[in-house]
Amino acid sequence: MNLIRVYSPGILEELLNNSIQFRKALYEKSDIDENIIVDILSTTNNEERQIIRNNYKKIFKCPIQNDINSKITKNNLLHDIALNMFDTPYEYDARELKKALSEKNELNEDILVEIFSTRTKQYLEMVDLAYKNFYEISLKEEIQNTLSKEYANFLFTLMDNERPLEQTISKNRAYEIVEEISKNGIKLYSKDVNMFKKIFVEKSRKDLILISRAYYEIKKKCLYDDILENIPENQSNNIKEEDKVRNKIIRLIKDLIFAVITPAQFLAQKCSIALMKFDINSLLRILISRADIDIKSIRDYYFKEVKRDIKKDIKNEQNLKNNINIGKILINICK
Repeated sequence: MNLIRVYSPGILEELLNNSIQFRKALYEKSDIDENIIVDILSTTNNEERQIIRNNYKKIFKCPIQNDINSKITKNNLLHDIALNMFDTPYEYDARELKKALSEKNELNEDILVEIFSTRTKQYLEMVDLAYKNFYEISLKEEIQNTLSKEYANFLFTLMDNERPLEQTISKNRAYEIVEEISKNGIKLYSKDVNMFKKIFVEKSRKDLILISRAYYEIKKKCLYDDILENIPENQSNNIKEEDKVRNKIIRLIKDLIFAVITPAQFLAQKCSIALMKFDINSLLRILISRADIDIKSIRDYYFKEVKRDIKKDIKNEQNLKNNINIGKILINICK
C-alpha cells in the first residue's frame, strides 16, 4: 500500500508560491527566466510538482504543460525536461512509449525493455490509461499496430502477469529449471511465449536469483552471458524478418533477467552507456523516471561500474556543458 504524505501548511504555501513563480518565469519578462524554472524543477519531487501543477491550473485556468509548450521554445532540452517532470510517472512513461513506438526507422527497444521489465502489472495498467488519454488509442492497440504479432505477444505477457513478490520455488526446483533451460536451449523460449511466461515472467526476483545461481553452479556460466551468445553479432540487412523478431525476443529475455534481479544496476549501466554515447535523451529518461524510486542505488552502482561519480560525469558531458541549466537539474536529481 502506498503511503500518502501529509504536507504542512508551510510547505503547501511554498508550493503554491512555486506555482506563481513558475508562471512569472514564463510570462513576466520578454524571455523566460530559466533560473527560476531550474530552481523549481531541482528542488521538488514528483509528488510536489503534481501539487504545483494542480495549483497552476486552478489559479491561471490553464494546464502548466500548455504554457511550457508555448513559452519554452528556444531551449529544447529544457522544454522536454520541464514537460516530463510535470507529468505523473504514468504519463511520463506513456509519452516515452509513444516515442519508442513512433520511431520512423527503428523501434527503440531500450524504452520498451526499461519500462516493461521494471514496472508492475498494476503500474502498466495505469500507463495504458494515460496512453489512451493522450493518444486516443490504448497502449495494447498501438503495440498490435506497430510490432509483429509474435513480439507483441511477449510484451503483453509482461503487461498481463503480476510477478510474485516473494520466493515461490525451492533450490531443488531451481536446479530442475536449469536442466530444462539447458535441454531446451534459450532459443526455444524465444519461440514459445508460454514457456517464456512460465520461466521468466511468473517468477519473483528471488526465484530468478536462485535460478541464476543454480545455472552458474551447473553450467559454470552466467545465464545472462549464455543468453548473449544466442544473439548474432552480425545483424546484416539481409536477415529474415522472423530472425529479426527472434533476436529482439532473445534481447528482451537477456535484459529482463538483469532488470528484474538488479534494476538499479541495470539502469546504472544504461546511464553509463548513455553518457559514453552522448545520448542525453536516454539519460533524461532514466534519471527522471527513477528519481523518486532508486536513484541513490543507481548512483552507487554507477560508481562501482565506472569508478566515477555520475554527478561529475554529467557535469563534464559536452552537450550539458553547453546547457548548464539542464546539467544542474540532472545533478540535483542524483543528489
